[in-house]
Amino acid sequence: MKLVWAVLCVCAAVFAQSGVEGAVVNASSGAPLPGVSVQLLRRGNAAYRATTDDQGRFHLDGVEPGTYTAEYYKLAF
Repeated sequence: MKLVWAVLCVCAAVFAQSGVEGAVVNASSGAPLPGVSVQLLRRGNAAYRATTDDQGRFHLDGVEPGTYTAEYYKLAF
């Protein structure tokens, strides 16, 4: 199954430190996916990490401005 990462609000951009939050859902059913490992990578290294809650939501605090690549993983998906 494919995962769809719906970023609800990306607030880290121009200003000092901010947060990034979003949700991970099953692309087929739209059901939230708990326990998904979410990482923001900077230059190929994990800079920030979170795990989705029971509703598939995650939040990362203190994200510095910059360019990141999002990566997510859940066993069996």
